Amino acid sequence: MEKFDIVCLGDATLDLFFFINDATVSCDLNNENCELTLKYAEKIVVEKFAKSLGGNAANVAVGLSRLGLKTALITAFGNDEDGAFVKRKLMEENVDILNSVTPETRRSNTSSIIVFKGERTILTYHDGINDPNIKVSQSRWYYLTEIFFDLNLLPLDAKIAFNPGVREIKKGKDFLQPIFDRTEILFVNKEEYEEIGQTKIKTIVVTNGSNGAKVYENGNEYFQEALTGEIVETTGAGDAFASGFLAARFYGKTIEEQMLWGAKNSASVISKVGAIDGLLKHVD
Repeated sequence: MEKFDIVCLGDATLDLFFFINDATVSCDLNNENCELTLKYAEKIVVEKFAKSLGGNAANVAVGLSRLGLKTALITAFGNDEDGAFVKRKLMEENVDILNSVTPETRRSNTSSIIVFKGERTILTYHDGINDPNIKVSQSRWYYLTEIFFDLNLLPLDAKIAFNPGVREIKKGKDFLQPIFDRTEILFVNKEEYEEIGQTKIKTIVVTNGSNGAKVYENGNEYFQEALTGEIVETTGAGDAFASGFLAARFYGKTIEEQMLWGAKNSASVISKVGAIDGLLKHVD
């Protein structure tokens, strides 16, 4: 018998938010390839500061837990005050972390997020997970954002959702293909989808910010518009869509309902600071 409804494997970070007003943005003629410019060698006033639990896998684990699923996270924590903060927040959200590890010399993964006019520029420190003592809990579903373990540890009948992110995608198709072969749902943004190219994965969820999301499943294409509302900053919007979508699928909702749950969760998250505070506890 499975111990959990879903186990998430991947990153958990400390997110630090710095809201500033003193900056400029320059873009090319197509209003693309924009760059944020700060005054060099000067002190920049931070109008608002916040810190939060973050990391793709952790965000999704919390989102699923809030929507009623029995959830675990397998990750590596920093052996420092930031790591203790991240652990405490996960436990407060009823996410099981018993099979996670805390290597003695590991520092916490951290993202410093500069928010200017609602858009983010992210400085990130990321130390990959590499620990032979990782054990994989039994579950009906697995949500993967990093591959730091032997895939054969997952039961052959397990359902896998994969959100590879930039670091995993850069490892190339040869690295990704064995994972794709076992993946039931792939979560990517529009740029990642274009880079990956064609796959035979049953369900592909492609998010595209304010332009909404598409799902490709069994030869069909579905579209969900982005829901309008207050936008404070957009950290965790894609993760919120993933947790809403997965929870709805777990509860046997239609594909249209799954996308709507994702969109509602995403819209709620971007109305708050950080990837966690706006995650829904129920979807109307």
